[in-house]
Amino acid sequence: MTKPLVLIVDDTAENIQVLGKILKGLSCNIAVAKEGKTALSIAKSKVPDLILLDVMMPGMSGFEVCQELKFDKVTKDIPVIFLTALSDTKDIIKGFRLGAVDYVVKPFIPEELLARVTTHLSMSQDRNTIVEQKTKLQNLIHMLCHDIGNPTHAIITVLELLKQNQLELEESVELIDESAQRTVNLLDVIKQFMAVKSKGLDTSIVDLSMSVGEAVKGVRFRLDEKEMDIIVNMEENIHVWAEEATLIHSVLVNIFTNAIKFSKNSSNIWVECIDNTSNTELIIRDKGVGIPVNILDKLFDVDACTSRSGTAGETGTGFGMPLVKQLMATYGGELKVLSSINEPSGTEVHLIFRKHNHE
Repeated sequence: MTKPLVLIVDDTAENIQVLGKILKGLSCNIAVAKEGKTALSIAKSKVPDLILLDVMMPGMSGFEVCQELKFDKVTKDIPVIFLTALSDTKDIIKGFRLGAVDYVVKPFIPEELLARVTTHLSMSQDRNTIVEQKTKLQNLIHMLCHDIGNPTHAIITVLELLKQNQLELEESVELIDESAQRTVNLLDVIKQFMAVKSKGLDTSIVDLSMSVGEAVKGVRFRLDEKEMDIIVNMEENIHVWAEEATLIHSVLVNIFTNAIKFSKNSSNIWVECIDNTSNTELIIRDKGVGIPVNILDKLFDVDACTSRSGTAGETGTGFGMPLVKQLMATYGGELKVLSSINEPSGTEVHLIFRKHNHE
């Protein structure tokens, strides 16, 4: 675990030495600033876990520095403890109103200072953990909504065809059942993701050729809508390390869906597998419109908006590829995307898996 960073801001060298000596017993890194502008610069670039801020300084006072910190979205959540010789209640209240979390009166009592610093460092780390978990949860919810859309779309399509008497009842029930089961599988996977949190998914030996076949079934209705096909050129019984449900329904279905979305009617998608010495590489290639460079650069960024309309006006959320990236990393593999909008346009997705060797 990375050691927390404490920024000491004081214009007096003696005070800095005393504080450094007191904090020496803590497992933390220390940065020092002797005036307000330097403190703000360090805080923005390094984002310390805690700031010990002297109130009375030439130039910018501690109150002014704190105010600037709280106005900036990068530094507004850094806890600030004021170091003050002022014992006036009005000054203490002013510090709290500006956003400080605590204060220590000079001359310092080492035990008191250590207790307050330790408490607020712990609270800061807990707060960072909560924010990180919240962000992961929000991303997970976005991704779940995205991926449930695939089997849901299939169910709606089957029901529509059934209404138009274009499908037999028995065939329709089977297709709806398959799509509903995919949704259940995805929900189970999300539960597993939530349970293991940062540990990721439990990987095992998965039949890659079978997974590709199941994923093709999952996008069959999208293919039929655009009179497209997926041409698979790979041997059977190719085994890799992955998690089967997410590999089929989140990784492969997402990639196939994107390839269909950005390809023209009556075109094809090609799948091939390369058996390398140390890994197994699955390549999915299309001759669609390609991905512009400005979107390609942010393709895996969940905070960037990379969603765009398909060749038939299809919509998306932009969360599919970040999920694929995350899952491939969880499998211990890699994801590479090559694309061009210039003729001949198209996209290649390379899924690089840890290889399973039969012994």
